[in-house]
Amino acid sequence: MLYIAASQAIRSLRQVKADIVISLAGLVVGLTASLLMALLIRDQMAYDTFLPDHAQLYLVDSVLAPVDEVQDPGPLVRWRTPPDLAATLVAEAPEVEAAARLLDDARKIRRGSAAFREFVTWVDPSFADIMRLPAVEGDLKESLADPGAVALTQTMARKLFGPESPLGKRIELDERTTLRVRAVLKDLPFRSHMREVMILASSASPYSPFSAPQPRVDGPRADGDQAAARTTGDVYTYVRLRDGADPVAAQATLDELAARHWGAGHAGGQSPQLVPMTGLQLHAGLNPDRLNRMYMIGGIALLTLLIPCINFINMATARATRRAVEVGVRKMGGARRRDLVIQFMLETLILVGIAMVIALSLTELAIPQVNRFLDARLSLDAASPEVGAIVAGLGAGVTLLAGFYPALVLAAHRPVAILKGNGPGTAAPVVDRTARVRQILMMGQFMLLVMLLVGASVTYRQQQLLTRDRVSYDTADILILDANCPESIRIGLQHIDGVKGVGCTGMESLERSRPLVTATLDDGHAVRLNRVAADPGFLPVFHLPALAGQLPDPKRPSTVRHKVVINETAARALGNDMPQDAIGQALHLPGVDGDVQVAAVVPDFPMGSLQDKIAPTFFVSDPGGYELMYVKLAPGDRTRTLAAIDALWRRMGELSPSDRYFFDDHLNSLTSLIRHETQMITLFSLINLGMACAGIYGLSAVTAERRTKEIGVRKVYGASLADILRLLLWQFAKPVLLASALAWLPAYLFLRRWLAGFAYHVDIGPWTFLGPTALALAIAAATVAGQTILIARARPVLALRYE
Repeated sequence: MLYIAASQAIRSLRQVKADIVISLAGLVVGLTASLLMALLIRDQMAYDTFLPDHAQLYLVDSVLAPVDEVQDPGPLVRWRTPPDLAATLVAEAPEVEAAARLLDDARKIRRGSAAFREFVTWVDPSFADIMRLPAVEGDLKESLADPGAVALTQTMARKLFGPESPLGKRIELDERTTLRVRAVLKDLPFRSHMREVMILASSASPYSPFSAPQPRVDGPRADGDQAAARTTGDVYTYVRLRDGADPVAAQATLDELAARHWGAGHAGGQSPQLVPMTGLQLHAGLNPDRLNRMYMIGGIALLTLLIPCINFINMATARATRRAVEVGVRKMGGARRRDLVIQFMLETLILVGIAMVIALSLTELAIPQVNRFLDARLSLDAASPEVGAIVAGLGAGVTLLAGFYPALVLAAHRPVAILKGNGPGTAAPVVDRTARVRQILMMGQFMLLVMLLVGASVTYRQQQLLTRDRVSYDTADILILDANCPESIRIGLQHIDGVKGVGCTGMESLERSRPLVTATLDDGHAVRLNRVAADPGFLPVFHLPALAGQLPDPKRPSTVRHKVVINETAARALGNDMPQDAIGQALHLPGVDGDVQVAAVVPDFPMGSLQDKIAPTFFVSDPGGYELMYVKLAPGDRTRTLAAIDALWRRMGELSPSDRYFFDDHLNSLTSLIRHETQMITLFSLINLGMACAGIYGLSAVTAERRTKEIGVRKVYGASLADILRLLLWQFAKPVLLASALAWLPAYLFLRRWLAGFAYHVDIGPWTFLGPTALALAIAAATVAGQTILIARARPVLALRYE
């Protein structure tokens, strides 16, 4: 029986019509988008699964309670925790088997005549028991147990030692000590949140930031206490739970420890929170951008799959009259309704199978571009059970969604009513029962389309706001050098033709999350401020004026030791109505002897993020904390100026910057997420717009064909081409208008929630919805009009002979 049904299905599909081609093309597009979305979700959920016993591994993040309910309306989730947490967990948490601290620190690495500035990852020896990273030579546990040893990844080993084995060889650290290589680790895979770790050293080393602060080759810090706070401040804390330990019980223990040791629940208290290692990538607090992007990609892919399914259902039910006689003959020959349903479902399955084969080919071609676009590592491994399950699940789901209802409709024809007539037109009463369903489905299709068009409009305007309106300061021709700001280089740069200014700052100037300091005023009021280490030349590089006070003089560094510059938001947070009221205000900072005074107030300006609310920030001189140099270049020949900078570095014998780039490129990276979202929504809006047009074209063709005789009669009674066109256009315009109105509320709610992630965002006005609605209506009308005109211009006598 199944063979007969399959044979009937194949014979039926041989009569390829335009509506079948439209349905097939739509399914190809929808399945391709869904395959890419499913592979992306698989890619994101596979992070850190390469680690042995990864289900027992956790990162402890830190949730900071607000200091001021107005200033900090909600808790702040941070990757780092207090440095003493690891030892406390091992001693007092029975669920914790091991805990380790981790901290990255940029250091000068020398091997022979070659010198590099690299990040050394300092970890506790227990880190080897937690992560159990695979080694190709040596042993990580033995390496971390030795304060004078270091472990390298394969890539770093090749960079420092070439093809020879580095085991037992030494590298120089900060021109002060040497470390012996005792392990070479496999390169961490791309799907690891630690994939940039390349040098692992023991926290027991006297030169690690966990030990007493040591003098650095680039000069002492301005304040010894601040140096200690910076180098031994919050760290990454990793834990391994014991076999069979309950994560919920472990979290309860953490809460109890936090309340006892750090005052959780009080102003400024920290609440540690266990985050599964495999859940870091999509954690709402730690990676909100990535999680929101996943929701958006998944939603768009789902819409792109629903629209062709709706097209398929609409056109399959609309062309049911063509197959009415076939159904009647087969039922008279003994076929049961179940047999017909199976046949029609097999027809759908064959179409979906053909579409899936094409979609798999398109997916394979699209994966390299998608990987570059989304910074992912998608792969279509045919031998993978997961990929097989994705393909089978999508195929079965689309077959049921698109084919089940049309199969029931087609199998519902009554043979007596059909065979008594003279043609398929007599089956119209049976098929017309589906007209209301088709209208509802078409409304749903245009609801989805209007929502996509509205989303594309809003994301484009938001992108324009962030990239054009938010950055109001001078960003042109600013070169960033990844270097520790040696004094000799800073002075030398100022004498190069083509250099207009030089400023030094810490890495936090480019980071979204900055060190937080709780400043206390004379009246005892506490205010949480962001701290940025910056020399007096940093702010003038951006031509930022002082709104009040006077910026410190770069030529008189001794005058800036206990002076700070704050932004407008900080001035308001300190209780000042006007910027000038903050000048001379005294702040007591932890770890600093004596008070510091506010010397100047500068305008708010975003650097580490363009979508977050600008935080209250103060800029303080800290020579030991400088990790970046900002060089303002004169407009003109950049190549010559860059060559002169390189020559200066060689002449001074200093360690060359490990990286350099322009500030405009940094700003572009900050807006890459919303630019990608805008491009993605626009692309899929155009694709879905095309599929909707194809669907409505096919539906209007079938509808006009079925109403050919009616059109002929109307023309005989004097109806003009405009009258007929107006009649059919209104028939299709009503569901489009109603669908658009129904789409406005969910689109508004979704966009309002999405825009809430931006501290500064565009408004959602009436034109946000009226414009896309008018566009959808105009395109639908143009699509229907073309098909209707062909039918309406035919001679009435031909129309009356139809059927």
